[in-house]
Amino acid sequence: RLVELTSGMPYNEFVTKEIFTPLGMKDTTFTPTEEQWSRFIVMHSRREEDGHGISEDGATQPSCIFENFPITWFSGGAGLCSTLPDYVKFAEMLVNYGKLPDGTQLVPEELIREMGTPWVPFEVMPAWERWGLGVRVITDERHWLPVTTFGWSGAYGTYFWVDPVNRITAIYMRSSRWYDSHGCGTIGQQFEKDVMACAKLLEKVRDETKPLHCKKLRLHRNKNAICRSKRRGHHNAKRWWTVDTNKIVTIFYLI
Repeated sequence: RLVELTSGMPYNEFVTKEIFTPLGMKDTTFTPTEEQWSRFIVMHSRREEDGHGISEDGATQPSCIFENFPITWFSGGAGLCSTLPDYVKFAEMLVNYGKLPDGTQLVPEELIREMGTPWVPFEVMPAWERWGLGVRVITDERHWLPVTTFGWSGAYGTYFWVDPVNRITAIYMRSSRWYDSHGCGTIGQQFEKDVMACAKLLEKVRDETKPLHCKKLRLHRNKNAICRSKRRGHHNAKRWWTVDTNKIVTIFYLI
């Protein structure tokens, strides 16, 4: 509401004009087109039946993105949909302190730095992370992410973070109501550890045609490749991430 009062524009029009369009985020919207609806990833869920967990998938209804709220409910904290390529553009703008690839300063650098500053006192939030301006900020050196890393998780398993120290951005989208559906739970923490484990090998890689290898995660420079992670236990189950950059998923939080 503050954005609308200050700018004199409806919130959805403001973020489209001032953020999405300059960043080229063509698939990030509150109101998807018919073509965009056709690319929505189904929402995964789980229900209990006769004492057993049953997984189920269901199509997103062309009337709601977040829960049962109508798509005309332009909230500052829910209701957007997007794709991985779009979200990458947003995250890279943050890691570059508001600057676009062509050098344009979309957001003042000082505002991005304030965004990633932990404003909640340690006495109020005695943890290895504290709240910044709309994001969580890592403040404890014992955490596997560097101090000053900031980001947010959202409904249905969306999660991203920005690491200003190593200039890394990381994003995943799951479209799931079940297990860590808020984003950064057990899955999100393992994702953080896997990415940082591979990041330590970046300086050792010289042949740009080869994938990066580490014990936790295999990353290919082809953005459409499958990334695999193995963990001991659980019958040596393998976790796979298929990266289809044209798919659209619901995101809970943007800025």
